[in-house]
Amino acid sequence: LCNIGSAQVQKGKMEDALEKYELGLRILRLLNDKHGGAECLHNMGAANFNDGNTELAVKLFDEAFQINRSLKDARAATMCLNSLKAAYIRLGDALQASQCVSLMEEYFPDTEQQSVAEQLEEQLREAQERGDLDEQASLHMKLGDSMQKLEHLALEHYKQALAIQEDQGDE
Repeated sequence: LCNIGSAQVQKGKMEDALEKYELGLRILRLLNDKHGGAECLHNMGAANFNDGNTELAVKLFDEAFQINRSLKDARAATMCLNSLKAAYIRLGDALQASQCVSLMEEYFPDTEQQSVAEQLEEQLREAQERGDLDEQASLHMKLGDSMQKLEHLALEHYKQALAIQEDQGDE
């Protein structure tokens, strides 16, 4: 059923997909299939994230992460953390997103994880290419938040966000 849910997501039938995921999750829980349940929770989180339900996605990703961590499945736990990081960035919570990166580095210390700032800078470049000033201002604010420990860098991003917002106010 979870695979059917994933197929429904690809077809853009989100309501049908979430129904299949819910039913599949109930069955997996009855069977005490924790790994399958965690995978289904992650898929439900991804469907909600893609549908704009970021707060619910965070809850689902976190539940999947907790299960994978208890199962000592580092790869699946890291996948959940990466999804959580993206959700926290969307919500503007750079501190939580950075904590996800730190946890990912604990699971795989020899691999380089994209930092929150790096991901935000990449999104900023894309927004600049599109000429999306609202998104640029928002990303500068998020970058400032993510660099709170490096006050001079944070201040520079806050100034750029303010300048963009002031320029838009003049139009």
